[in-house]
Amino acid sequence: MINNMLPLRSTKILFTVWVLLTFALFGGYIYFLNLISSTNNALAQIEHELERELNKENTLRNLDFLMKETEEKRRILDSYSIDKDGVVGFINDLERYARETENESEITLVELKDLDPKHSMFELLRLTIVVRGSWNSVTNFIDEIHHLPLSIETTSFSIDRKKVGEVFDGWEGIVSLEILKKK
Repeated sequence: MINNMLPLRSTKILFTVWVLLTFALFGGYIYFLNLISSTNNALAQIEHELERELNKENTLRNLDFLMKETEEKRRILDSYSIDKDGVVGFINDLERYARETENESEITLVELKDLDPKHSMFELLRLTIVVRGSWNSVTNFIDEIHHLPLSIETTSFSIDRKKVGEVFDGWEGIVSLEILKKK
């Protein structure tokens, strides 16, 4: 009977060793699978970061190209606005031109207004000017304002006869303008 039990006992030991080896191999397999998965995740993050950096670089390269390509056009567009410190000079030029066209002039409103939506480079100069003189001198002055190489929008405009008492004393033009100005 003891001889009969030996093969059974050795089979049990062999089976137990085989089960333990199987679990050990399975554990090793799971360990290496997790190691490979974490390495894949790390590589995916690195690849994503690299792709994002490449996109940034391409965007900057495209922006640089666009800046070089549009430099002349931007310079021309900038010339259609009053310089940052050019408001006083612009008003003096308007008053001088009014005198040259034989008009009396009076600036009744000067204010700066932000553009909507907020624009980081430009704002609006709001200006109302009253000119008095003959019909031709008033209309010529107003017409010439719109031929200035600036971005000018007329917001209101009127020309009326000017009387002092009962005597006709010429014409009076009132023009409200919005002019693009650099900040």
